[in-house]
Amino acid sequence: MNKVKFSKDLLLSLTTPKAVVLWSNLHAPNTKFNAEGVYDISVIISDADFKEIKSKLEDLQIKAAKEYQTTYRKKPSMANSAPFKRDVDKETGEELPQWVLKAKMPAKATVNMSVTERKPTVVDSQLKPVPSGTIVGRGSLVKVNILFSPYFVPAIGLGISAKLKAVQIIELSSSGGADPLRGFSTEEGFTASDVAVDTSKPTEAVGDDVDF
Repeated sequence: MNKVKFSKDLLLSLTTPKAVVLWSNLHAPNTKFNAEGVYDISVIISDADFKEIKSKLEDLQIKAAKEYQTTYRKKPSMANSAPFKRDVDKETGEELPQWVLKAKMPAKATVNMSVTERKPTVVDSQLKPVPSGTIVGRGSLVKVNILFSPYFVPAIGLGISAKLKAVQIIELSSSGGADPLRGFSTEEGFTASDVAVDTSKPTEAVGDDVDF
């Protein structure tokens, strides 16, 4: 028994409330652990906002376990991993009042012996498509649509997978690093519009041998 098929009634599509991005690979697939690439996202959700989602996922796992037991006449072993976990302070190990939720989508899928490329839908606050290559950095505020489904692997047990479907960007942070303009404020003086651009001749290229 290598693969267990659960009923379609156990598919659960949910859209998270507003969540803060911990990290994401939405502009390009992550190939660190999968050569074919995986789009993924990890978000932080407060205790209050995650309560209902957690309840639904726990209920989904209970129903999947019952269906497995009915089909195979035995209780399934349970997977140790889950697509969500309590967030903790890395320095103190203290539990924080929030959860980390992860979801992913393989960049390629095989359907009827044919390999097709896939990519999650990413839209802005007005549901308009976001330009390809837009980096959704740490600290961005988003909503994530995820398809949850049960799985069973003998070596792992019964668990819940989180398949990334779409992301809505409410507030965009393109970089998780420090703001390069931090400490600056507007001043009277030069503006970009003061520069007259001469379009009558092309700009000369700077050679590689020029020492800056």
